[in-house]
Amino acid sequence: MESLSYVAWLDIEKRKFVLDHYVPLSGSPPVLLPPVPKDLIANGCVAAYGLDCPQGLPKLGSRHQRRDCDREANTPTRKLPEHLSDPYTGPYASLIQVGVQLFAAAVSSGHAQLYGDGRQSHGAKPIIFETYPRKVLKDHFALGSIPSKRKEPHAYVDKVWKALKDSGYTCCGVLRPTVDQVDAMVCAVVAEHVLQKSVRELGEPPIWDAKDRIFREGYIVVPG
Repeated sequence: MESLSYVAWLDIEKRKFVLDHYVPLSGSPPVLLPPVPKDLIANGCVAAYGLDCPQGLPKLGSRHQRRDCDREANTPTRKLPEHLSDPYTGPYASLIQVGVQLFAAAVSSGHAQLYGDGRQSHGAKPIIFETYPRKVLKDHFALGSIPSKRKEPHAYVDKVWKALKDSGYTCCGVLRPTVDQVDAMVCAVVAEHVLQKSVRELGEPPIWDAKDRIFREGYIVVPG
């Protein structure tokens, strides 16, 4: 289940990305959020983490087994299991397992506060939220037709990277990033908007399932 995840740190004042990577849920105790690169972020403080993975499963008894946020954002996730223990061989099975467990563990361990979780008071903990790059590219960057990441990866990267640069963002030492890297950058752009309180919430608030110890439903957050 362990897999490499790509990270883009964004210095909001400089509008500059720094690329990184880590393996979530690896090690003992498991690594939940990407370790902060102290040499790049002077105070070691990160205010928000945007993740392109599901934070929860559908609410119990959902007829279509699809979260409201997936429907509103038109994600490719058409059907999810009701429980993580259920046999599931659909698309993105590993990503679903990692995402749902990561969000639950990061919040329950006190490492972060989940966007939209009404049980939590607003404190010094970083915000963790779910987003969907393709929805952001269509609505916020107004890209219109977007090439397929699978069928036309180079065309996808070129179009997204140009949109980011045209918006004033930079990333030193990178001529052409990868698909995963530009998607990570888009997630970081949404984090910037979360901190500026300029976002739209797709879906419904997250629900904590105390029995399964996971979240259900939850928002996909995109720039307002």
